[in-house]
Amino acid sequence: DDSGSAVDFVGAGVAATPGNEFLGRRMIYSHHIIAQSKRKAISQLASELELGGYFKIGWPGIIMIEGSEENCIAFVDSIRRMRWQYITVRGEQQVKLRSGEILDDRRLFHKKIEELDKDQMSFLAGKCREIGLENLFKTALKIYEDEERSDPEELNESVHGVVAIVDHMNDPKNYQKRLKGLAKETDCRLVLRHCPVPRNGRSVTAVVLGSAIGTKQFLKRWRTCAVDVDRRGSKCLERMLDVVAEGEVESAVWDSNTLHNLLISCGESVSAEDMSSICKFIGGDKWSSAWLEAVGKT
Repeated sequence: DDSGSAVDFVGAGVAATPGNEFLGRRMIYSHHIIAQSKRKAISQLASELELGGYFKIGWPGIIMIEGSEENCIAFVDSIRRMRWQYITVRGEQQVKLRSGEILDDRRLFHKKIEELDKDQMSFLAGKCREIGLENLFKTALKIYEDEERSDPEELNESVHGVVAIVDHMNDPKNYQKRLKGLAKETDCRLVLRHCPVPRNGRSVTAVVLGSAIGTKQFLKRWRTCAVDVDRRGSKCLERMLDVVAEGEVESAVWDSNTLHNLLISCGESVSAEDMSSICKFIGGDKWSSAWLEAVGKT
């Protein structure tokens, strides 16, 4: 469930009591944070629990929260019930409050959580350094004390890409709606373009970007879910799906302004030349050639 849910929380403006005597912090690491539903749920839940801090989207996803210890526990319990490829608490702190001390007086972050873009890891590191939480931040990247490097597999997360073709859509409006739903559920970005190819009639190209697991799940569900209708109007599976290229691509491709502008300039219905250019931008000459060969243009 990506929606998040309201939970009972401890107010931050009350004085410390035996049941409310610790300020808590959590440094949470996830494989990625992309889906709008998760981003909305994180912000909403943190607001309900009066937790401040930051969360960075992209690969990897980082969530740093601060507030009542009880509310930090509630936050972690709630987000773990969402669908994640991988998520874990890498670091935590508990600060004991003196009797009568106000929790808000011990906060180091602002009381409201703030979303950071995928290229703002250094900004988050700087913020943590400024307020004395650099070591806690480093735990998210598995950098401990005097270690100079972190886990390269986690710092260099790549994006997986897929280019697939189908020959037609009998019910294009609902077909595309179902594919967009699958993309949302698997945390993938989906680009659909109509490109008529007279020689073999293959006309719809899909570009899918996400994690390796996410794109694999997307393709599996595309093949096993009733996404279209047959000539009699009955729901049916896609029998003519052809994956022409797939593999690792640069993570910058995900939100590249160049790709965004290219897609806008090409429009929803594109020429073979335009579609070849899109494939080349994402996966290089190899992907472009594979697409051209698949549609009979070579």
